Amino acid sequence: MSSIETLSQELVKRGLLSDDAVPPPNLHKSIERPWFVSLVLGCAGWLAGVFGLIFVGLLFKPDSALDFSIAGLLMLAAAYGLYAVDRESAFFDQLALALSIAGQLAITFAAWEATDSAAGTAALVALMQLALLLLMPNRLARTLATFFACIAWVLALRFAWWGEDWFETHHQQVALVPALLGWVVIWVPLIIVTHVLIQSEVLWMARRAQSLVRPALAGLLLSLSIGTWASEPFGSLQFWTPPGETYTNWLTLWPLLAAATALFSATCAFRLRSRAMVGVGIAGALLHVMQFYFLLGTTLLAKSAIMIGVGVLLSIGAVVMDHTGAAREEADA
Repeated sequence: MSSIETLSQELVKRGLLSDDAVPPPNLHKSIERPWFVSLVLGCAGWLAGVFGLIFVGLLFKPDSALDFSIAGLLMLAAAYGLYAVDRESAFFDQLALALSIAGQLAITFAAWEATDSAAGTAALVALMQLALLLLMPNRLARTLATFFACIAWVLALRFAWWGEDWFETHHQQVALVPALLGWVVIWVPLIIVTHVLIQSEVLWMARRAQSLVRPALAGLLLSLSIGTWASEPFGSLQFWTPPGETYTNWLTLWPLLAAATALFSATCAFRLRSRAMVGVGIAGALLHVMQFYFLLGTTLLAKSAIMIGVGVLLSIGAVVMDHTGAAREEADA
């Protein structure tokens, strides 16, 4: 019996682990890939999935929602089988990820054909991603499913609330209260779920739920870091105003609020001891500040004043946190 198994049995006897706790990994048999390797593999899997869907389209020529649905379900079933059969091989992981991405894109096309609505398509994609989160026996697949579920959730509510005119030449005009209310409805539930999961880490880490909650939490942190930008990546390119046109779109506050959620994500990642996600949170905050600056919706003077106010609030928050941490250290001493 290995020392790891002995330690696990002793922790169960002392009540520190439950009887159904996931066995600790055998370090001699399985070595977890570094995060940057998983990132490269994920990008390659996405590219392979797109080309795989193109190949299926050229070969079978699906032209209806039913055809796309059948192709998508078959590819997702094949991906599930590969994930379940061999979880150690990078090749089979990549093949499974490519099939999974191709299947998801096919079902997305099917949803569009069936609904002819961007909001309806996004809502169906969110439900599909939640199903993949529960069913796919792979950590990276579950992380991506959580991330895309959050993005689809954002798009579904935005399209349902403010319309689906992505490429219209005129600028949207959204008042301050609806803009703030929409952001609260979309993002605050995700923030609360993330906070609750981190607060209860001791509970789910000692049970089999960790295989589901850990990747889901990573996907939530990724969404809080770059979700607003990812849901509208080209919005920050609209930094022109047609001659004679004036408009006020308070959705321009969303990137700035997203910078705060990205910093919250970095703080959560620090608590989870994930240096990679801390870096993603910091990069996401900078990305959203840049998006806020270039996404016109009010005057640059107003934006500058908003940024000054936010800077003052963050400085006050930093001072408060510093004093709170010092008080805790004195209490512990």
